[in-house]
Amino acid sequence: MKRNTVFFQIIFRVLVPVFIGLLIMEVLTYFHTKKLLTNAEMEKELSIIDEIGTILTLRDESISLLDSYLKNSMEAKTNEIVKYIAGSNHNPITIDLKELQQKLNFIPDIEDIYIIDSAGTVVNTTFKADLNLNFFSFGERHEAMLRKVLKSDEFVAESFAIEAKTKRLKKYSYKATLDNKYIVELGFYSPKADSLIKTVNERLNHIGNKDISLVSVDLFIGPDNPFSLNPSTEISTEHLSVLDEVFSAKTSKIIQSKDNEDLKFRFIYMDRKHTDFYKSSVIRIGINETAYREFLQFELLKSVLLFIFIILIVSIIAYYSIKSILQPIRNLISGVDKITDVDFYERIEVVGKNELTELTKHFNRLLSRIEMRNEEIASLTSNINRINKDLNNAYEIIYNNKQDSIKAEKHILSVRQYALGIQTAVNAPFNAFKEIFPDSFLFLLPKDVVGGDFFWYAKIENNLVFAVADATGHATPGAMISMIGLFGLRNTVEIKGITNPLEIMQNLDKEFAFLLQTENSNSHFYDGLDIGIGTLDLNTGKLLYSGAKQQLYVVSNNIVQNLRGENISIGKFFNDAPKEFKLETCELQNGDYIYLSTNGLPDQYGDFNNTRFTTNRLVKLLTDNSNQSCDDQSFKIKKALRDWKGNEEQVDDILVFGFKFTKNE
Repeated sequence: MKRNTVFFQIIFRVLVPVFIGLLIMEVLTYFHTKKLLTNAEMEKELSIIDEIGTILTLRDESISLLDSYLKNSMEAKTNEIVKYIAGSNHNPITIDLKELQQKLNFIPDIEDIYIIDSAGTVVNTTFKADLNLNFFSFGERHEAMLRKVLKSDEFVAESFAIEAKTKRLKKYSYKATLDNKYIVELGFYSPKADSLIKTVNERLNHIGNKDISLVSVDLFIGPDNPFSLNPSTEISTEHLSVLDEVFSAKTSKIIQSKDNEDLKFRFIYMDRKHTDFYKSSVIRIGINETAYREFLQFELLKSVLLFIFIILIVSIIAYYSIKSILQPIRNLISGVDKITDVDFYERIEVVGKNELTELTKHFNRLLSRIEMRNEEIASLTSNINRINKDLNNAYEIIYNNKQDSIKAEKHILSVRQYALGIQTAVNAPFNAFKEIFPDSFLFLLPKDVVGGDFFWYAKIENNLVFAVADATGHATPGAMISMIGLFGLRNTVEIKGITNPLEIMQNLDKEFAFLLQTENSNSHFYDGLDIGIGTLDLNTGKLLYSGAKQQLYVVSNNIVQNLRGENISIGKFFNDAPKEFKLETCELQNGDYIYLSTNGLPDQYGDFNNTRFTTNRLVKLLTDNSNQSCDDQSFKIKKALRDWKGNEEQVDDILVFGFKFTKNE
């Protein structure tokens, strides 16, 4: 037993419960902080909504006052125009409205006059872009309103409305001429209304700038065609769809940005009951959760550092406290060391009245007995000399055994060469595969004489079944597992006639589990295959694939499609969970390239940077050279491996397989 066993037992029994308690406390503190922060975010959003509601209420009341003021002014000017047309027998179609506009003190840039005939056509106007425009085409409701105005002498003034083209507020009024043949329409913009809208937009932007987590605050009105009075506001197709949904359901919704996982948008419906300007609106609040996430990360880091600091302080205090408690034991050990260096005559001083006192007394008695046995040890010395002689004889035997081991190693090498011959005979010849697809390659580089990586195929009617596998281990153990895999594939496909990759995978897994089972069900071992199996219909180009830790790549016009398979292996493993393989499909076109590779090349370390080649670099290598012949591709793979590996040792068996698909005619 080591000297520090008691010390570390005390440390473990005292400090570990303290460490666990502190860890639980820090975790609870972190989640409590997270909850408080989430509640604060919700309260902040409610405050924003309340502030926006107040702003909109003030805006609506201000617009209502402007509306009343403009109505009186428009009615007075309309009456003067009607009186002017009737008093001098002017033709409404030919009168100079520009001159009349100047005479009646109109503001030409924002106040326009329209003369509309009984057919709804603009026959004269100061806004030439609308000349000859038929207002009846604006809809049945608008036409009915204009016809009603023609038949009466009443002045009709609409509330402020949003002009579709300019997104500005504009107020319209209507009154028939005295002969009820024409309608005098006035259309007024309001600089004060524009200024009010601008102030509201600036206020909304100010709300968004008060907090770094707020990206934007936007207001949308108009349930039929939602838009914002802020011309800089953009509405994506996705957001337009959400706006329609929120307006229809009169609810709220949160969506996540597709481009930024930390950015979310909250859409909130607001009902406007005390204004004629519009009846409903939706607020869109853009929230960047980066600050929220960074704050939580900071809190977590702070908790971890505090935990480490407390652990360090407690550990130091416990260390020196326990060390002082154990100091008498160390004194006893020191005395024992001195006695063992001399002639067993020295005794340890007995001090105090505690457990150590009794221990010291017993130890002194033990020394007396050792002294009595000392003479017996002398007699044993001669026996030790005899044993030394025997050891010399044993050394000669070991040397001879070493020579035998060298011979055995040569024999093992010859066995591996024989195993390679068997593996080559059982494996499917790749030259026969090239008769089916001439433009194909197989780059196979075992780490040893034989390896665990192999390629296999079989042609069953119009179906071509092919597989690339990586057995556990390499050299002879890997070759043995690969032989089981090869025989399993031949039994499943060629004898049982199974061509569906998923069924092949399941049958192969059962055979491995049966062949590799042991009497001890809890034995710790890992034997099996990482394998990818594909079945290709040579007439239609339909490819079925199932993979066990193997990925298949289809390159079409330099675009890679990845059939990933499942992250489980074929075979029997320690504590293996139930396996569920999956079947994937792909429709191949003439000229498409299909590739399969074991993990040998991606896992190979480089000589100059001590990093792995990686799957991404392999996929890029295959894609960049997919416009070349398979022979050239194989050469490029070999060159890339040589340049990358340099003087570094090969870490595993390497296999890369590919072919160019061409349909049977």
